[in-house]
Amino acid sequence: MRAVVCEAFGGPEVLALREVPEPPPPGAGEVQVRIRARGAQYVDVLMLAGKYQFRPEPPFIPGSEAVGDVVAIGPDVTRFKIGDRVMSRHRLGAFAELGNASAENCDSIPAGMSLEEAAVFRGAYSTAYHALLQRGRLKEGDRVLIHGAAGGIGIPAIQIAKLFDAEVIAIASTNYLLIKGIEAIGVRIGGLNEAHPEIAAANTKALVDLAAQGKLKPRIWRRFPLSEVAEAVQALIDRKVIGKVVLE
Repeated sequence: MRAVVCEAFGGPEVLALREVPEPPPPGAGEVQVRIRARGAQYVDVLMLAGKYQFRPEPPFIPGSEAVGDVVAIGPDVTRFKIGDRVMSRHRLGAFAELGNASAENCDSIPAGMSLEEAAVFRGAYSTAYHALLQRGRLKEGDRVLIHGAAGGIGIPAIQIAKLFDAEVIAIASTNYLLIKGIEAIGVRIGGLNEAHPEIAAANTKALVDLAAQGKLKPRIWRRFPLSEVAEAVQALIDRKVIGKVVLE
């Protein structure tokens, strides 16, 4: 199969499209997905540079969110069957034509959502939802300042905040926490998935339901073929992206 391989730590220049062995059959609780589209995000930039908290050693296949068709099912999987189309979350490996994922990290595509939109939905919206409601303790009618409002998480944050009738102030300039006495709360969606999977699952269900009602919709900035992954990553580095980037 074709896959994008990170061959050393660095920038877009370390990425190469290669022929690599297909993944093994899915294990217990896993499905294998033929990936149709995948999201590229700033986490991938950090991981390529070896600066993310999860630091795989090269060579590795990057990518953590995708959408595609289930082509094989591991033991004990009952939620999906072969042929189902799913959104999937991967620890690594989404920048490939095939990938294995835990069935618990897969969801059906919300009604009315395109493949490209589904490929970039879970990560950004889950992060924004957790940051606003659980870490930020958002209540109806609150005033919400969203920094980086044109980014991959900023746009979902605006949409979610508006659903709670919040007054949204969207900015894209520098915030001086010390001078203005502002409180900062760190958010890592991976930490929620690992420590409180039941909360993460409930969040995802709520988001999928909202998307199916047409209340949440990812903004796709540009689509790139997998062969142009370096250009996509460079656009993320250069802060050119408004919304999300999709690799097809």
